[in-house]
Amino acid sequence: MNLDDTLLTLYGSMPFMASLLAGILTFLSPCILPLIPPYISYISGVGISDLQHTSTAHKGKIILTSLLFIAGFSLVFITLGIFASSTLGEIFTASWLRYLAGCVIIFFGLHFLFHFKYTFLHRHIQHNFDYTRFGFLSPFVLGIGFSIGWSPC
Repeated sequence: MNLDDTLLTLYGSMPFMASLLAGILTFLSPCILPLIPPYISYISGVGISDLQHTSTAHKGKIILTSLLFIAGFSLVFITLGIFASSTLGEIFTASWLRYLAGCVIIFFGLHFLFHFKYTFLHRHIQHNFDYTRFGFLSPFVLGIGFSIGWSPC
């Protein structure tokens, strides 16, 4: 039995464990892990210079704001997952939709590879949103906004 068969068996018998393992490996990937300290610093409002002191007063704030951010982030993806599995599951079985999705992927691939200049893809819309006005729930709102922006990825 090779590694692929073992992983397939693991996923078939314990899908939650495999999903947890995939999430941990994704978190530890070189693309994500270096971003964690700046995000935690930005979300909590605690800078690196504040953490250099021996005081542990900032740890509670960091943990609470991180949990609120994760809750907002999770809310969006859980809602998208429920919606996709219930409503969109029936729509996505149509064969014409697979062809349409394939055309969209080819379109974006050509745009990426050959630098076609589709003007509607190069518009920059800037909205300054002050999430700090939500006070205690600011990290939660930031998590929602971050996950909405990250969902295409």
